[in-house]
Amino acid sequence: MLPEGHTNATAQRAPWLREAARPKIFTHRAGGDINELPPRSQADTVLALAEPPKGLSPAEELANATSPSHLGNSTDGVWALVEWATTYSLLDPGHRSGERSWHYAGLRVLSIRRTKGGVSITAGIHYGGANKPPAVTLVDGQQLSTEALTALQATVNDAIEQRKGTGPKAIHRPDEHWLQAMLRRHPQIVGVEQPALRELPAWRPHDSTGKWGRGYLDLLGLDGHGAIRVIETKLATNSDDLLVLQGLDYYVWATAYLDVLRSRLGATKSAELEIHYVLGANPSDDSIKLSPCTGALASALDDSVRWRFQVVHDWFQHPEQTSTPTATIFSPATVPTSLSTHRPFVIERVPVPAWIDNVAEIDAMARFGEDTPWGFAIPWMYQAAADPCGGLPMLQAPRRGEDFWPGALAYWSSLLHLLVYGFGWSRPDRGLKWWFDAGKPTDDLKLELLSDVWDADGQLEWFAAWLWTNDNGNFLSRERVGTRVVVDPEWLERVERNIRGSGAPAPYGGGYDPLHLCGHIDGPIRPSQSQGRSLVLGADDATVVLTLDAMCGWYSELLEAGQHFAATGQAVSAVEVRVRPVGALGKFHLSPTTGLWFSGGHDLHLLGN
Repeated sequence: MLPEGHTNATAQRAPWLREAARPKIFTHRAGGDINELPPRSQADTVLALAEPPKGLSPAEELANATSPSHLGNSTDGVWALVEWATTYSLLDPGHRSGERSWHYAGLRVLSIRRTKGGVSITAGIHYGGANKPPAVTLVDGQQLSTEALTALQATVNDAIEQRKGTGPKAIHRPDEHWLQAMLRRHPQIVGVEQPALRELPAWRPHDSTGKWGRGYLDLLGLDGHGAIRVIETKLATNSDDLLVLQGLDYYVWATAYLDVLRSRLGATKSAELEIHYVLGANPSDDSIKLSPCTGALASALDDSVRWRFQVVHDWFQHPEQTSTPTATIFSPATVPTSLSTHRPFVIERVPVPAWIDNVAEIDAMARFGEDTPWGFAIPWMYQAAADPCGGLPMLQAPRRGEDFWPGALAYWSSLLHLLVYGFGWSRPDRGLKWWFDAGKPTDDLKLELLSDVWDADGQLEWFAAWLWTNDNGNFLSRERVGTRVVVDPEWLERVERNIRGSGAPAPYGGGYDPLHLCGHIDGPIRPSQSQGRSLVLGADDATVVLTLDAMCGWYSELLEAGQHFAATGQAVSAVEVRVRPVGALGKFHLSPTTGLWFSGGHDLHLLGN
């Protein structure tokens, strides 16, 4: 129930929610004369955005709004100042239709505005009120003196130093402008390629008599897949109830202006929109804080709205620093929590240990689950996943000039075991292709490990090339069904060149399975070698702890346990698997869809089957 004439924002947003979450809108006049507002369709909301441009086409309106101010006849008079600001590596342009301005870390420190017959120049921190810095004015044809130029430059540099840390807390602080400035300098952090559109003027609906208001879209551009990303930023310390709806407003505006945006970006006519809610993690502890409304509102978005969350880490640094912030990208339609932000694994990268030469062949299957050259690093993978901050060993990547035996064998075999048995992927080629296409999200601990080890080592594409072109993989005792994933021939040629240039042993090239990985993946589904086996209730009645004393056949034990539960009618939601030589392998669930055991989320499991 809203006052008459104050419904525009709600009416614009409602059609973009799922039908079950879509509100009916009623209006009243001074508490009486209650009427139901006819619902708008999504198409209606797009047409409604023709109101604010007042008859201009989207192309004309956006061109007018994004055309920066021109200094006219005063250009020559401020030539030296403008050239200095433009070439000063610490400053970023922030020009708008009313002024030309330059910023440091999101703070405006220099602006030049046209006045009647001249220009007005303001340098330093642009306070308002009594603290407003004095302006230097020039009339057309007047030259800025050398003394005035030097003074303006000094004032700009003083403002930069205050923003860096010498100024008051209100100036040097991790605010949203700082986050936005960092992303505009490095849009690739959030998966946007150059050229990117920054602070793009847009229209947002208001629930007031004004109906529409100007808003500035933080960042918009093409991602690596050719889609258009609409970036809405927010500090993770600001639990804004309206975060999702603000992003939705810009998504609807971009839908109305889609043809214009495609043209501006050089995108194809089929390029789709995707809204990315980008949170700047708390610089002090990397935490995030979301409003309780965020999850409910995001889940209520209509299926036609494509959305994701990202969390940016280590962003509160001087823009000129050489280190670049990183971002965690979450799976589609997934809302992060304070516990799901990505932090790198604390691990120690080690070479092949000397002790493997002393492992008897009969003991290898029990200790590792595979023959020693392929299996000795598999326990390390599970141990690191169980204790991400423990500083535990992980095998270093193969290096130039090394033999494939046994380092490369174990390095890639442990990854294949992670994909097949950790995620329960009978088609790890499909699962890994999804991960690449989805922007390599890290909202699952195993995905974090995949990112921090194999992807960070720079050789994961080699493994992907092998997996995506290998038709002989038969994983989890399942015949391969469906077609192989589609691989870009040019990408494959680039991978082959990288492998040749690296001089390191690789899983791709030299036959369909040069490292014999497919021949050393079935240890967990062989007959169990465990002499001692226990199956006891865990902390709750729905969880069971399966303890074994050998790695060989541990997944077979899981399958057998599932059959036991089904035969006895025991309701078990999860099985914690522990193997005495290794430790915890994870908490596994039985998929009602595939009949396979997996750890993590069920949706993630299905992506590789």
